[in-house]
Amino acid sequence: LDQNYRSTQTILDAANAVITRNPGRKPKDLWTDVGQGEAIQRYRAADEVDEARWVVERLAALHDGGRHRWADLAVFYRTNAQSRAVEEQLVRLGVPYRVVGGTRFYERREVREAIAYLRIAANPADEVAAKRVLNVPKRGVGDTSVRRVDRLAEEAGCGFMEALRRCGEAGVSGRAATGIQSFLDLHETLVGRIDDGPAAVLETALSGSGYLDGLRAEHSVEADGRLENLAELIGVAAGFEDVGDFLEQVGLVADTDDLPDVDDATTTDDGQPRPDRSDGEVVLMTLHAAKGLEYPVVFIIGMEDGVFPHLRSLGDPVQLEEERRLAYVGITRARQRL
Repeated sequence: LDQNYRSTQTILDAANAVITRNPGRKPKDLWTDVGQGEAIQRYRAADEVDEARWVVERLAALHDGGRHRWADLAVFYRTNAQSRAVEEQLVRLGVPYRVVGGTRFYERREVREAIAYLRIAANPADEVAAKRVLNVPKRGVGDTSVRRVDRLAEEAGCGFMEALRRCGEAGVSGRAATGIQSFLDLHETLVGRIDDGPAAVLETALSGSGYLDGLRAEHSVEADGRLENLAELIGVAAGFEDVGDFLEQVGLVADTDDLPDVDDATTTDDGQPRPDRSDGEVVLMTLHAAKGLEYPVVFIIGMEDGVFPHLRSLGDPVQLEEERRLAYVGITRARQRL
């Protein structure tokens, strides 16, 4: 039962070294006749962007050298929010990828909603963004009220935001009217902060709307994950001074890989390399989602205190043991290279 038919001995030795730190565990040293294999590679990165750049460059080198298909390569992380930096680098280099057991960072609901608030602050005429967050979080503005406002905008020949200001003329009253006014007040505040940069606008939108408080009140793993994603979004936004520049960057990263393959061109309309999926896609997933799977090459990112092991496990021996078990799972998913 101690024999492993998947990984090299070097990989198994690393896994054993991690899990033996868990007290009370029955001794069990995995071994294999696959061979010693290559040494494990470690890269000490300056930050998550540097780390992602290194990982994706290594992925490309392994693929372009003819040693592996894209589908042979996997990137594991502790929390979903960590995928953002890697996804951005994959898109920039035109590397095809898929997120297993989750959604791409900029397609996650909370990220889309936060960006919609940013879009209407930068451009009040963005009707799609306004409708996305008009009732997010819940303000009592239902579909019937939105249809009435739409009809008024069409009849009066004005924009959606102007029609919202005149919602009384559309027959919207009561709770819906109060909710619309609350939305308009927040929008005015966001417009007033536009020169403070995208991070400030996002923080104001998410706190002023009650979005963050709503998530915190849920006290669930899912809500915690969404909060982590929003913190990641604000963190990357803090690297930009101009809201327009940040939205342009988000548009490049979020949309390029979703363009339909309408021809055999090697680049997309904006000059980015079009991903070649002829030999599969790089796989991105959390360590929890990786259980039971295996890949020739595995990258585990964010291995530092507070990220992995997760912040909430530090100082808690029981949770720290679980983090070691998770590391053990991640390490033993690799067959040839780690």
